[in-house]
Amino acid sequence: MQTIEISIVIPLYNNRKYVEKTIESIQQQTLVCWHCFIIDDGSTDGGRQIVEDKIQDDLRFSLFKREEYSSHKGANVCRNLGLSFLKSAYVMFVDADDYLSNNCLQNRLAYIKEYGSFDLYIFKTAFIDTEERIRGEFKVLDQDIQRLIVNLVKHKIPWHTMSGVWRVGFLKAIGGWNEQYERLQDVELNLRALLNNPKIKYAHLSIDSFYRYDNLTIEKQKAARMGFCRLTKDYYKQFLSSAILNKHNKSKVNSEFQKLIERQLVHYLYNETEKDPKWESLYLDTLCALEVSKSDIESVNKIFDKFQL
Repeated sequence: MQTIEISIVIPLYNNRKYVEKTIESIQQQTLVCWHCFIIDDGSTDGGRQIVEDKIQDDLRFSLFKREEYSSHKGANVCRNLGLSFLKSAYVMFVDADDYLSNNCLQNRLAYIKEYGSFDLYIFKTAFIDTEERIRGEFKVLDQDIQRLIVNLVKHKIPWHTMSGVWRVGFLKAIGGWNEQYERLQDVELNLRALLNNPKIKYAHLSIDSFYRYDNLTIEKQKAARMGFCRLTKDYYKQFLSSAILNKHNKSKVNSEFQKLIERQLVHYLYNETEKDPKWESLYLDTLCALEVSKSDIESVNKIFDKFQL
């Protein structure tokens, strides 16, 4: 029996429209030995039944119900469950509406074996529209860790979730996925990974994975707003005190976090259609983390009190 060296983890929640293609793209891999863990987060659209029908005779797949293992919901909860189940040395994460080229796993594993031991390998991912036309690709324009951090804080995303193959030992050592984040999960994970000065290898191979881009729903926009505040609250002080960043880049990170939090307030006041007390509370906590003066925080709180939508 061959040793499984690489695994795939897929969180599933109401992706009936696309999940069949996602599963087929994995079943059609030229690499024979792999395992795929699918964690259903309580789908209600029939997506789970589609998956069950597609994988019923394929022992390379395992399907789990998240609620049997955790009372918490979310893609990151599902990803961490998958991470806890696998036995392979390497793992990649695929969303249930994206897909892989049929040589993706074979080429990635061959590259990993050729270039030795790294914590994270980055491969090429394209983003496609609803008609599956390629509209561009994620690009790493600067491999310097300090500038990667600055760009991630700016929300300039150098690679997609599917782009990475993680060494499981490293990913577990930094705590896996942060289950508090509903959006910006990969940004948070990558920032945390970079704080640990990982060994990263960038592969110059052909595009082998495809991210389906669509407009954000209102709910996802709200989750993103929460995510931006959480990132600022969680990482502002960490980066300013980190030995990873020099003085110049600490100043840049400080400036970007300040601009980010200002943009979130302006967007909320001028674009939202309903009051969001949970976000307002998090925003005020974030201002405290940024060491904003008490008088300024009180002023923002008064704006929230008077704010009528």
